[in-house]
Amino acid sequence: MKLSTRARTLRPSPTLALDARVKDLIRAGGDVISLGAGEPDFDTPIEVIEAAHAAALAGKTKYTAVAGIPELRAAIAGHLCKTHGIAVEACNILVTNGAKQALYNALQTLVDPGDEVIVFSPYWVSYPDMIALAGGRQVAVSVNSTTFEPDATAFERAITNKTRGLIMNTPNNPTGAVYSKTILEKIVRIAAERNLWILSDEIYEMLVYDGMKHISPASIGGEGLARTMVASGLSKSYAMTGWRLGYLAAPGEVAEAAATIQGQMTSNVNTPTQWAAIRALEADPEKQKCMVREFEARRTLLVNGLRRALGKNVDIPEPKGAFYLMMNAKNYLNKRFGDYKFEDDQQLAAALLERGRVAMVPGSAFGAPGFLRMSYATSRENLQKAIDRIAVFFNELES
Repeated sequence: MKLSTRARTLRPSPTLALDARVKDLIRAGGDVISLGAGEPDFDTPIEVIEAAHAAALAGKTKYTAVAGIPELRAAIAGHLCKTHGIAVEACNILVTNGAKQALYNALQTLVDPGDEVIVFSPYWVSYPDMIALAGGRQVAVSVNSTTFEPDATAFERAITNKTRGLIMNTPNNPTGAVYSKTILEKIVRIAAERNLWILSDEIYEMLVYDGMKHISPASIGGEGLARTMVASGLSKSYAMTGWRLGYLAAPGEVAEAAATIQGQMTSNVNTPTQWAAIRALEADPEKQKCMVREFEARRTLLVNGLRRALGKNVDIPEPKGAFYLMMNAKNYLNKRFGDYKFEDDQQLAAALLERGRVAMVPGSAFGAPGFLRMSYATSRENLQKAIDRIAVFFNELES
C-alpha cells in the first residue's frame, strides 16, 4: 500500500527514539543513566490529581467545547496576565492536547504552501516537521554560540518576501537560554516593520534561574501583543507531562481558526484534566518554587562537575532556564574509543550510550551538529554518576 509523500518524508522524533532505546537497554538489564528525558522527574501535585478525581466522580466526563471549558480558559488568561503581563481574555485562549498541538494548530492556521518561517538554531526538534506539514519551509538563523541568544541583525537579514513569521522559544530547548528584554524588543520591532507574526513557545515559562525572569514578546507593547501567538502548557512547569494539557493564546481571529482546525482533528482535551488544570494554576506556588530550586541546584552540579572533569576540552555555557545543557563536543570528534570511532555527534552519542552507559541527544537533531544535549531532569545521584562515567569515557579517548 502506497504511503503519502507526507508520511514517507516525516522523520521520527529523535528524542523519543532515544528514550525508546534507553528503555530497551534498561529492560535488558543495562545500567544506563539517561540525560535525554524532556520531562520533570517530579510527581504531579496530589491536589491536582484529587481535582481530576473529583471532577470524574461529579460526572464531568462529557464532551466540552473544542476550545475548552470557560473556567479553564479564564484561568489561563488570568495566569498570563498576572504572571507575564500578557493582556489576553478567555476568548483568546484555545486549550490543546499539550503545547505541541498548540504549535501545530497555529502553524496550520498561519502557514500556506511556499511560505517561509524563520526559526532560531539550535531549535526544538519538531519545528521543521511541523512547518513542513503546513506546506511551509523552515529558514534557520544561528544564534550566538556562547550565549545562545539570537542576533536581531541576522534575523532581519533572513527575511524575504516569502517570510510570514518566526518561531521562537524562551526559556529554550535545547540550550537553556533565556532571551533578554532587549533582544525581544528588537525582534518585535522588526516583526512589526516587516509585517510578520511571532509564534512564541513558552512551555518552560516558570523554569528560570539566577533571579532571571521570563519575558514574553506578547508583553512588549501593542505590536508584541497583536502579532504574538503564545504556545505553552502545564507539562514542564507543573510536572504534568502525561496529562497533555497545553494552550494557545492568540488574537481572536487566529484563536477561532485554530479551534476550528482542532475541531476536525481531536476536539476537546480530556475533560477531567481540564478541571485539574484549574487547580494547578490556582495552587500554592511554593511547591513549584521548590522544584525550580532543585533544578537550579542540579544545573550547578552538572555544569561544575563537567567543567572539572573535562577541563578546557569542552565549552559548557551555564543554562539560565529549562532543564537542558548544551555541550560543545567538536573537539572529541574523529577520535577512537576501543572499537568505537565517531566522525559526528550522532556516532559520539551512540558510543556514549552503548559503551559509556550515558544517554544524551546528539546536537544535530536540533540543528547544532557537534553538540550534545543533556537533561538534568533526574536525581543528583544520577547526575553525579553520569559525570563520573562521562569523565571516564572522554578521558580515555585515543587519537
